[in-house]
Amino acid sequence: MTVETGFKGSPKLQPGALIQLNRDVVGIIPHITLFQYNPETISHNFEIHGGSSVDSLNGLADPVTQAFPPDESYSFTLELDATDDLEKGRPMTQSFGVSDRLAALERLIYSPKGILGDFADSFVGLFNGPTSDIPSRQTVPIVLLALGRRRVLPVWITSFSITETLHSPAMMPIHAEVSLGFRVIQPHELKDQFIAPKADTVLAIAAYKLARLQRDTLGLAHIATVISDLGDYV
Repeated sequence: MTVETGFKGSPKLQPGALIQLNRDVVGIIPHITLFQYNPETISHNFEIHGGSSVDSLNGLADPVTQAFPPDESYSFTLELDATDDLEKGRPMTQSFGVSDRLAALERLIYSPKGILGDFADSFVGLFNGPTSDIPSRQTVPIVLLALGRRRVLPVWITSFSITETLHSPAMMPIHAEVSLGFRVIQPHELKDQFIAPKADTVLAIAAYKLARLQRDTLGLAHIATVISDLGDYV
């Protein structure tokens, strides 16, 4: 999906998105949440596992060996605003502000059963006794972080914080900021990839490998550019 920026001849904006991979009886049903506004600042961090293995000769940690690739993480803040929809007179926004958008983001941190399954559980829970609220082990959902079309990474959401900065007379948020943190999922962390792999696992591994291939390709392209530039000084 692209968005016009309003300037003639300018490139079309590609909105970011969060895509939750929901397992269902019919397969994988993606739950897509588009960014209303792309974040202005994105933090991209690496945690390097130096000295994670032991030298068999002397029993000491080997400072140049890594058992796994560095842990990779992203973080940014999304802004949600109801002004445009209020001007258009949309009933949902007039009643709830940006609460529906916040609810869509909040669903990303809960174990999914599909949007209808989640709704059914919540509805039935209203009429059940207190034992229905006992938590059970939940499967952490896999989310694809799409920063445009050229950066799509499988992630787990590690932090989620909402700050409501403006409210309607009914105390519904009409402007909010959502701070999100993500950790990139590496193939070795998906334990069921070797035994009856699920469709969401296969998609996550494919997205990771494609992102890594793109990074390696860009690195090689940069080396070629540097060699070409060095020719100007020889």
